[in-house]
Amino acid sequence: MYKIIGTDGKEYGPVSADQMRRWISEGRVNAHTRAQMEGAPDWQPVSAFAEFALSLPEAPTGGPTAANPPPPQPAPTSTGSGRFKIIGSDGKEYGPVSGDQMRRWITEGRINAQTRARKEEETEWQAVAAYPEFALSLPATGTPRGGAGGGPPAFPADDGITGTPLPEDLYTRPCELSAFGAFGQGWALQTKNFGPIVGAAAVVLGISIGLGLLGAIPIIGILFSLTSMVISGPLMGGLFYLVLRVRRGEEVEIGDVFDGFRREFLQLFLVVLVQSILTALVALPGVGLALLAIFVGAKGQTPSVALGFLIAAAVLALLIPMLYLSVSWIMAPILVMDKHLEFWPAMETSRKMVGRVWLKVFVLIILAGIANIFGFIACIIGLFFTVPLGYTAMVCAYEDLFGDRPAPDA
Repeated sequence: MYKIIGTDGKEYGPVSADQMRRWISEGRVNAHTRAQMEGAPDWQPVSAFAEFALSLPEAPTGGPTAANPPPPQPAPTSTGSGRFKIIGSDGKEYGPVSGDQMRRWITEGRINAQTRARKEEETEWQAVAAYPEFALSLPATGTPRGGAGGGPPAFPADDGITGTPLPEDLYTRPCELSAFGAFGQGWALQTKNFGPIVGAAAVVLGISIGLGLLGAIPIIGILFSLTSMVISGPLMGGLFYLVLRVRRGEEVEIGDVFDGFRREFLQLFLVVLVQSILTALVALPGVGLALLAIFVGAKGQTPSVALGFLIAAAVLALLIPMLYLSVSWIMAPILVMDKHLEFWPAMETSRKMVGRVWLKVFVLIILAGIANIFGFIACIIGLFFTVPLGYTAMVCAYEDLFGDRPAPDA
């Protein structure tokens, strides 16, 4: 049995030698990955284990080196639609996506030379390495991405497509966000992909409404209320991630809305739980002022103007902190699903970035709220069409804030 250290610094295993060979064949482990045989005291590169010698690809010989790189060549042109589908390590099909998206996935280590792929108009699957348009994007055989000791290009993940890293210049680059622009993009996204987005949102809304109604049952209703609290985070994260995948050109199924349970159940649950606790704590001063206002008003010895100011102060002290944090943490579930962040780093990353454009995100939430009011007026059924609009708009805002941007021209 063996353990390995991934590029994220986490330890995985123990797993069998056969599993190690599968990871090597999938490009998840390479010669430079640090590994340890169970019971052994030291970590060594996988290449030091003789049992994996035949599984590891041979290092290229006689080719260009880092000190003498080949001259840059133009990327080969492709024929056909230029859109591709791939099969993840979980056996699921992803895409169709553009060639540029494929190159981004290669750069991010989400797919490698052995990943099965095909063009949209083709019927046969073949390795990504068989497509010349990706030759310059793929790392050299046997060389880990990022240099020696860099680790596997696509480390074991539970869904075949690993989380994307945060951009290095995330906190220094300009924030580009338009509330009305994101809302318009969300509308266009939902209109173009009506079936999967509205269908998935209907599942989430139906479960939430159902648990809410069952929660009103005397005595046993509390069990349904607790269930609703436990699953609300994974449901919300799953819906956000489904919309995000649609936004990125991937094929999805309505059942993918439950990915939050499979991928990040605990972290999404903790996001909701910790947010609720902290939001309640920051509201305590406002609650105290409200109780004071009630007490003073009951005695009837305070001028009405002073009592009015006290009530106003209580309302502001209650609402402002809750509103600020609720808006600031709105992106946390998406960060958990997309970047595989734990609950607190996700909440902090969301707070820092949303804080830079807080008012614009707040306006976006208001726009989604207005849409939901119209949905409620439309015999409540309209909510099944307006609720997903809030998700699509927020995902578009998320991509504006956290998505990769092309490098500026030199």
